[in-house]
Amino acid sequence: RPDGNIDFFGRKDSQVKIRGFRIELAEIENTLNGYPGIQQTAVVDKTYKDGNKYLCAYFTARRGINDSEMKAYLAERLPYYMIPAHFAALKEFPLTPNGKIHREALQKLELDRETPMELVSEAALRAFVSPTPAPTPLPSPAFTRAGGEAAEEPDRDPSRNGETVVMPPGERKRILEVFNKTATDYPKHKTIHRVFEEQVEKTPDRTALAYEDKQITYRELNGRSDRLAGVLGREGVKAGKIVGLMVERSLEMLTGIWAVLKAGGAYLPIGDENPPGRVKFMLEDSSVEMILGDPRESAPGYKGKFLEINRETDEDGDATNLEPIGTPSDLAYVIYTSGTTGTPKGVMIENRSLLNFIKGMTEIIRFDEVTIVLSLITLSFDIVALETI
Repeated sequence: RPDGNIDFFGRKDSQVKIRGFRIELAEIENTLNGYPGIQQTAVVDKTYKDGNKYLCAYFTARRGINDSEMKAYLAERLPYYMIPAHFAALKEFPLTPNGKIHREALQKLELDRETPMELVSEAALRAFVSPTPAPTPLPSPAFTRAGGEAAEEPDRDPSRNGETVVMPPGERKRILEVFNKTATDYPKHKTIHRVFEEQVEKTPDRTALAYEDKQITYRELNGRSDRLAGVLGREGVKAGKIVGLMVERSLEMLTGIWAVLKAGGAYLPIGDENPPGRVKFMLEDSSVEMILGDPRESAPGYKGKFLEINRETDEDGDATNLEPIGTPSDLAYVIYTSGTTGTPKGVMIENRSLLNFIKGMTEIIRFDEVTIVLSLITLSFDIVALETI
């Protein structure tokens, strides 16, 4: 808009959010395409009449497909929240005028919650396909003006190696300097765990965490994480080392996060929603050599070290702050998100990026010493950092 505000009309990629998880539909499609007999697939998000979202997988096949066997196949390769609620067979996919799968037509097909795998009729599909292509929108006046000026009298900017500039100087300045003026001041020379320790010094006896009927203060949380961080350091954890975190939501979960960061390492959350094959890929791809928690059931075949948090946070260890370890450019955590290639992709977040994010959010949402934050999101979802750290 002329005032610099941006209207959000949706995403241009195929990523959707289901049950709080961001999902790349292409990953589900690529996994389905590996199932014997499948020719082509398209997964779309739909909405039940009660407002809840779900995933529906449409496919063409060379033979009959058993839906139970297909779901079992996906369950071995994808987290539960990525498995479609419905599967529907097609003779052929509806296409747009330019020959692509008509996803809008698939989205408009209504399926009941109890609908089993079925062959969708061609008539039902045709009812949602526009008989004529949608008109091509006219270019904006700004685009037309810029294009016309470039064609008639291209403006050569000598400071940019003769690059053609098609935007009026005033508009160019507004977009590059005014709209993009988002710099903010935050403690960019500190690590996230150092900021946590400063909070401990301010409010040592205030409640830091509450889980079920248990509570611990900032002092207690800091002491537990320091003792565990000392163990991790002696086990070789340092900057650049990634430690797997396999713990259920608990007080120990936060102890593990702060301990890894205090030792200088980065944590990799591994939720129990992931099937063994996916866990194996994440551990190998991230070169994890140590896991906090007990991976013997959730990560069969894992050969690295593992530490049980409760055993390493007894009262006999040193509970004083460790010497400052790490820099703002060191990794804080790694998360694996849904990927378009059929395998999850790792995203690496540095200390300074995490601190910048939290600082920005605290300027939008009021946080003070009496604010209580309810943590509901799974540890492997990036926004959990705001809830927990």
